[in-house]
Amino acid sequence: MKALGFIGTGGMGSGMAANLIKAGYRLVVSDLSREQAGGLESQGAKFADTPKAVAESCDLVLSMLPNNDAVKVVGLGKEGLAEATTGAKVWIDFSSIDKETIVKMSGELAKTGWTVVDAAAGGVEEVAAAGELALWLSGSKVLFDEHQPIFKAMGKSILHVGELGNAKLVK
Repeated sequence: MKALGFIGTGGMGSGMAANLIKAGYRLVVSDLSREQAGGLESQGAKFADTPKAVAESCDLVLSMLPNNDAVKVVGLGKEGLAEATTGAKVWIDFSSIDKETIVKMSGELAKTGWTVVDAAAGGVEEVAAAGELALWLSGSKVLFDEHQPIFKAMGKSILHVGELGNAKLVK
């Protein structure tokens, strides 16, 4: 089973990540606040200090971040995903950000071999914890199809909504 990275372990992210652990995935997590990730560590997740370290220790990176700036830092900042030399090269971002930011991130990260899948999650923290989110994903249909087991661990309604950036518009 794939090793997954999850960046952003706040209310929504921690629920989503916990369901991935329950589904049997090995999980590497990261957050600005290590304490925030403590509950996931107690369930078996490993903690990594940087997005680069997350990427280099797993096969796929997911994130649920608070804003555009956080997404830019995770992707392109110091010790960000773009600096990873091994490991994952696919990033599925569930953050509530604008289409322009995710499309720009995809273009910049493509220069270092990354593929970005845009995603959005509908629901509140309790719905995330229950694994019953509505998930919308856009970008590569091949990656959408390939990662269905991962999405099904977190959501009950999972839709592909076309070209990169559309998931940000649907939510």
